[in-house]
Amino acid sequence: MCTGDAYIPSNTKTSYLWDSTLDAAAQKASEATSFSEYWETQRATLTEAQRAKFEQRESETSDIMHYMRFYLDGRKDVFGLPEDERMSLPELIEIVKEDVEAHGTCTEMILVVDRLWMDDEADLRKRVFAAGGATADLVRFGYITAITQRLLHKFQQFTTTSQPNPGTGYVRMLCESCTDPLAVETVHESIAAEYKTLRVPFLCGRCRALETKSRAISRAAIGKETLHQSPESHALFDSWGRLRDQ
Repeated sequence: MCTGDAYIPSNTKTSYLWDSTLDAAAQKASEATSFSEYWETQRATLTEAQRAKFEQRESETSDIMHYMRFYLDGRKDVFGLPEDERMSLPELIEIVKEDVEAHGTCTEMILVVDRLWMDDEADLRKRVFAAGGATADLVRFGYITAITQRLLHKFQQFTTTSQPNPGTGYVRMLCESCTDPLAVETVHESIAAEYKTLRVPFLCGRCRALETKSRAISRAAIGKETLHQSPESHALFDSWGRLRDQ
């Protein structure tokens, strides 16, 4: 994911002051009948370079939120990605943290305001534009340039409940059978130490169930084979007292 100075965050009040250069666009925007029409009138005020920066930053944000949703939804198809495109949960947590520090968050719920682009909501738009940041990017141009607050809140809840607190005596262990990054369980340190001492591979609940089922099938097959063998086949001596050929 490319970051750096490719995109300049609109986090200064001067970035979105309601100046005279945008009056014409604002007038045309008030005649829009949908957000898509409104955003098109606003994007028309951007240079090609400015639009490219917005699109690049939106693409970066989309990638991060894409991985966040993978973990939140517990989806497995992420593991079909090429090796260089995979991302562990700890890596993602760090990336999300750095991204929020650099770009803030986007209050996407503001779009529920009915006909936000109309003159009736001009004061609200002015306040949003004056504050700057990703929410202003969304309202004015329709670009999502920071992780949305709603998704971030859900992700923080997920990582808080799935990550053991430091000093509690618990650690996270990854399944060594399916190597599924989501197949992680929280166990006590003593249990983790026992696995290491005995050199026994740690299995997630799904893999343990599959192994148990496999053993049960094997035992059933052996029992069935033994049941169908005649008693004579297990005898060491024949009816004359002679040792059978083994």
